[in-house]
Amino acid sequence: LRESGDGPVELVEALAGAEPATDALVEAKVTLDELATGMQLLDDLRATSGPMLAGAGTTLGPVLIQRIRSFARTRGVVEPIPVLAPRRTISRLRAAG
Repeated sequence: LRESGDGPVELVEALAGAEPATDALVEAKVTLDELATGMQLLDDLRATSGPMLAGAGTTLGPVLIQRIRSFARTRGVVEPIPVLAPRRTISRLRAAG
């Protein structure tokens, strides 16, 4: 917009210096213990023996997280787990860890 001259100069300048929203979604790799409600799987979640437990694009809820952790205790899950999650959630996990 800046180069084309389209749009108000003030808006273009404000957007150029804007910081990403703290609740913007970011990609991260998390451990089983770091899974949180609302995270979305970027890849299929698989048992260490190979079977798929949840497909890419699945949004995690508390019941599914509990089932995944229960399964992992006896059979294992491939980690780290690539997810899409709010930046705030990932920041809190990294600060606590």
